[in-house]
Amino acid sequence: MEKVTKKQFASSAVWKILEQFLSKGVTLAVSIVLARLLDASVFGLIALTAVFTNLADILVEQGFTAALISKKDCNDSDYSNSILVSFGTASLLYIATFFLAPVMANYYNEPSLTLILRILGLIFFVQVFAAPRTAVVTRQMKFRLLFICNLVSSIVSGGIGIACAYLGAGPWALVIQRLSQQVLLTVILFIFVKWKFHFKIDTHRMKKLITDTATIVIGLLLNYAGTAIASLVIAKAFSVADLGYYDKGPSLPMQLSLYTFGAITSVLLPTLVSYQGDVVQIKDIVRRIIRVMTYALAPMMIGMMVVSKELVLVLYGEQWLPMVQIMQFSCIYYLATPFMLMNTQVFLALGHTATRIKTEIFRLVLIFGATFGLVFGAKCTVEQLSLANAIIAILAVFFSFYDVYKMLHYTIGEFFSDIIAPLIVCEAMFALIYFFGNFIDQYSFTAHSVVSLLGKVAIGVLVYIFASIAFKLDGYKEIIGVVKSMFGKGKKKELAHE
Repeated sequence: MEKVTKKQFASSAVWKILEQFLSKGVTLAVSIVLARLLDASVFGLIALTAVFTNLADILVEQGFTAALISKKDCNDSDYSNSILVSFGTASLLYIATFFLAPVMANYYNEPSLTLILRILGLIFFVQVFAAPRTAVVTRQMKFRLLFICNLVSSIVSGGIGIACAYLGAGPWALVIQRLSQQVLLTVILFIFVKWKFHFKIDTHRMKKLITDTATIVIGLLLNYAGTAIASLVIAKAFSVADLGYYDKGPSLPMQLSLYTFGAITSVLLPTLVSYQGDVVQIKDIVRRIIRVMTYALAPMMIGMMVVSKELVLVLYGEQWLPMVQIMQFSCIYYLATPFMLMNTQVFLALGHTATRIKTEIFRLVLIFGATFGLVFGAKCTVEQLSLANAIIAILAVFFSFYDVYKMLHYTIGEFFSDIIAPLIVCEAMFALIYFFGNFIDQYSFTAHSVVSLLGKVAIGVLVYIFASIAFKLDGYKEIIGVVKSMFGKGKKKELAHE
């Protein structure tokens, strides 16, 4: 695999961010419309089904995709082997889902859950054929194609979901939207990604693929377990409606964090793999990404904390106000999470998948203790549980960073020097938005939540842009450098040699 140049990385990152921001942005916009047509209990019901669908996503698609991308010598045999193994996995999962669906429905006293789970389970088989083509596109750094495929499937399926909700389909609107989106994405990938399945089985390469996938899947499963435990406990200890608030509250922070700047990590893995063996250059790449990520992500997450109430009122309506605090704590969680993803990509690129497992075990133990201790012991609220998850995310970042330090000799002092300046500026921005925002809200002509939201956002943006230029923040300079590398002329330089 050839080394990825700076221009290739920048171009791929832009397309990946556009893909996540626009396609997932369409999905988010659809979910906002659906939130005005459906109540919280419907979203809570669908969140319960995620316990099964997310598990299948890991076992059938994510694990194999990551393993295929991280292989230096991946060939057609590996792609074909992945389909055979993942199809067998999907079959076992669907059988388990089919027979466990009535048990889940009885336990939570939600009769409709049985048929919903059995229908949604069909998505497992569709994912089997999407995974290898996604890996092909990612390895070839063709993120523009992935952007088009995801955008089209999101727009069409979103329209179908809204139409179903408007016609009174209830939870089935969300089910149909999810199924149609995955089916459309897979069909479009089939059309544009020219790769043929080969029935010839290479047992040696299959064993190697299964081994590589297993280590990745274990880490993903540990990460999944924390979310699944929280969903199951909240639905039982509180209500399905509370689970709806708990599930919907993080959607906006997650959109901006994981679906935009977290998209960089998708481009980062093949880039780091191309530099395997060169620790100095990998460290330089990681530090640059962290500067850009902090610079771009911190103002969005911190700013969203200030305007969360206005956002909920404008986008979702008064019936969703109970999720305001959950959204605020989720901003902290999703400010920390991309750093965790960065560390994970380093582990995968350097072949230290077991290290990722150790980190996920640490995180899972904390989540398990917090969920059961706070819910059943301290009788906490869902908002307090969200705060606990945010604190755990921060602890997990520093726990995993210790291994990054040992691999790359990236010290904690260097890490703080890369992130401290934008955080300080954001704290000042937070204070100014809070002060002037309260001042603005006192006047009747700006009392409307839309005007209040726009005013506070404008203050935050102006303050941050001014501070970036005045103090020449590293992240700001990195972004300017990336733009110049994409559109400027001259000799191409590799990512690690600006």
